[in-house]
Amino acid sequence: MNSKKSYWLYIDPYVHISVKNTTALLYNTLNGKVLEVKNTPSVIKIIKQLKMLDNTYVIKLFQREYKKPEIAKFINNISDLFMGGLLDTSWYKKKPIQIIPELRIMDSPYRFLGMKGENWGRDILSKLIEISLYINSRSKNNHSKINNTFKQFLFPSSTSNDKNELNIEQLKKIICQCKHSNLYNINILGDSIINYSYLRELVSFLNTIPMKKSYFLHYTDFKDFRNFSRFINFLNNSQTKEKIILNIFFNFLLEEKLFTQVLEFLKVQHIKINYCFVIQKEEDFEEAELKVNKYDIANHSYFPFYNGKNLKYFKDAIFLTKKEVVEAKPSQKEILRRTIINDTKFGKLTILSNGNIHSDVNSPKLGDFGTHSILEVLYKEVTKGKSWRQLRSNVLPCRKCTYQYLCPPLSNYESAIGRNNICHIWGNGKQ
Repeated sequence: MNSKKSYWLYIDPYVHISVKNTTALLYNTLNGKVLEVKNTPSVIKIIKQLKMLDNTYVIKLFQREYKKPEIAKFINNISDLFMGGLLDTSWYKKKPIQIIPELRIMDSPYRFLGMKGENWGRDILSKLIEISLYINSRSKNNHSKINNTFKQFLFPSSTSNDKNELNIEQLKKIICQCKHSNLYNINILGDSIINYSYLRELVSFLNTIPMKKSYFLHYTDFKDFRNFSRFINFLNNSQTKEKIILNIFFNFLLEEKLFTQVLEFLKVQHIKINYCFVIQKEEDFEEAELKVNKYDIANHSYFPFYNGKNLKYFKDAIFLTKKEVVEAKPSQKEILRRTIINDTKFGKLTILSNGNIHSDVNSPKLGDFGTHSILEVLYKEVTKGKSWRQLRSNVLPCRKCTYQYLCPPLSNYESAIGRNNICHIWGNGKQ
């Protein structure tokens, strides 16, 4: 055997590589295939060399190394999974050149930090893609019966213990400040927004804006039929109905008669309606499924809610397995973005009914409604805030896990449950 014979061992540039101590993960972003390597020092050493920036996924491998069973098995595996292979150095004298994808500086959400001149302000505004406005709160939340639901997902509820309303003129001013942003969706929420004092004026103003508007109601708002139907008429009279979505929330136990009345009323309307079911246990999901099938509800969504006592349900039905993470097939671009921003939270602002402005309702406020401009709060978030840059690579146990960038970004569920890994990948402190 010619021990001096050598090869170029290469990994294709579309493969994501992650190494944590004695474990390595290779993920093919084109076909979704995964190769895990554990407790094999000689192979881990090679993978670390391949991953080094200067090597660009290509290293020289001698015959004596290639013939080692564990290394030969690794090479066969990457070949079978279309992740890489060997090139004979007698045919390729020079090291093959590969360009490993990196997030370009022009793609970076924080590139404005190095900018000068008047363009920096517009560049900061361009980060904004969604704003949620809780336009009112009452002293008692009559229909939620779920504390802090809005801290897990967008939900029509009170966000304070006091009776509040956002000033309509300041609301319009805030929205106008978003003119040069990438804002594509405005969410209108609160505790029975049909009782907002300036509802007609707000809807009329939003109708002049050519972007998606999402309104949130609870099905028990239907009890106030006069204001409920008045609001629906406002939406039906819009010249941009195709840009409107009405989200109707249902949580259990449902009032069956009221539920059917709401469905009968809404099915003859001319706006897009999404029926949203809050799920706290398996029985809730089963009941929702029955209603979806019975009433032929096409547009519907399920929203799991952690109530502090249903962790077992979340573990059984919500926590992700390795298979589910891989089957989501995150693209190479998604993985690269997850190395610098939280895709779930990035570009979003929330204004609560008490005037507090947040990038994330579970994080400290950035400013005050009526006092600070959109530009000011955006600048504070991208320079000092942590919500948009809340990465799995910065928290335990995720930062020790090779799946950290394949998993969905951290969400409000992690904050509610009090653990960063709502998955079955990492258990008992080990991957």
